[in-house]
Amino acid sequence: MHAEHLLVEGKKMSKTLGNFYTLKDILAKGYSAKHLRYFLSSHHYKVQCNFSFTALDAAKSSLQRVDDCMERLRDVTTINGDDSFDLLLEKCEKECIDA
Repeated sequence: MHAEHLLVEGKKMSKTLGNFYTLKDILAKGYSAKHLRYFLSSHHYKVQCNFSFTALDAAKSSLQRVDDCMERLRDVTTINGDDSFDLLLEKCEKECIDA
């Protein structure tokens, strides 16, 4: 939900300018809906959002860092053989996704 116009590379998104992207276009470029959701949710809804593939790459990198951290935490629980941390990690992940 954005109340302001979406900008693309600093210009108002417009079919006539040819800077109009659909979700299908973005998915075809190798991004996921998760990447786009993270990008859009990282901007305040009352502020113009400037879409660029550089910004989408940054969102993708941020999510990759979170995924890498989660993987490292899973590796720690496997090494220690203690499932209490696994349970805590699953609970935190579920709460994060639910939020």
